Amino acid sequence: MIELTQTNLEPGNCWQYAWASVLEVDPAVMPDQVAIEAADGLYSNALQAYLRVHHESAFVSIHAPATRAVRAPLAFHIMIGPTVRTEPVKRIDHCVVAEAGEFAWDPHPSRAGLIAVTSWELLMPFPEEWREGVEKRNPCVCPACTEALS
Repeated sequence: MIELTQTNLEPGNCWQYAWASVLEVDPAVMPDQVAIEAADGLYSNALQAYLRVHHESAFVSIHAPATRAVRAPLAFHIMIGPTVRTEPVKRIDHCVVAEAGEFAWDPHPSRAGLIAVTSWELLMPFPEEWREGVEKRNPCVCPACTEALS
């Protein structure tokens, strides 16, 4: 894991930078979270396509009530939830890096972390049998793949 600091605070690109930290890649090689969300796109789709094409992986989300214990894997993963900056009306959550279910790195410059965890994202291998058809429905839009199409 490498410690990266997000470059955009409003609306924010913590998701992109948290996963770049886990993957140990330059966030610039990943799909641009701010641009995709500004165009009313779903960053989760872009992230899944990037992970599939460039890391032969996918992320799975686990949503659990705060009263239930979750046994996290020993590997690095993402925890999501509100921060001290979260506005109750907007309720835009924040992403941080965790290891074995414990906070490891906050890409926000404040390094404040989360005040609660509402979900976790874990990497898993992308099953080969799922590839057929999904690449056409959800192509990778990272800079390298976009440039290759030009």
